[in-house]
Amino acid sequence: MNLDELTTWESICKIKGIEPSALPFPNAANDTEEGVNAFFQLSTIREVLNDGKDADWSNSNETKWALWPDVVEDKTKPSGFGLSYDVYDYSHAHTSVGSRLSFNSREKAKHVFAHFLPILEKFMLITKK
Repeated sequence: MNLDELTTWESICKIKGIEPSALPFPNAANDTEEGVNAFFQLSTIREVLNDGKDADWSNSNETKWALWPDVVEDKTKPSGFGLSYDVYDYSHAHTSVGSRLSFNSREKAKHVFAHFLPILEKFMLITKK
């Protein structure tokens, strides 16, 4: 597979033999529906880039690469932690990466960041319009 030929949603759909508009919510009416569409797109991208192979989660010797972006705050993506009252408070956030969007090489995971970041953002973030 030549990753250079797989840089758009349309090129992924061509490999899969589906129409680019064939989304769960073709006329997404809200952020939730956009997120579902984005998950469908990312799952399809993962399937194509991984040549249809699923990760073997019982094999710890098999390397798996997950998408883990840094989110930079701006007006459409506000985020942050804060302290309340006049006392010091400790806050800890923890998250895990699901297995559905893992890739079998670092190159493929980086390829998604390079070419499909807007789709990834729609899946991972609730944005202000």
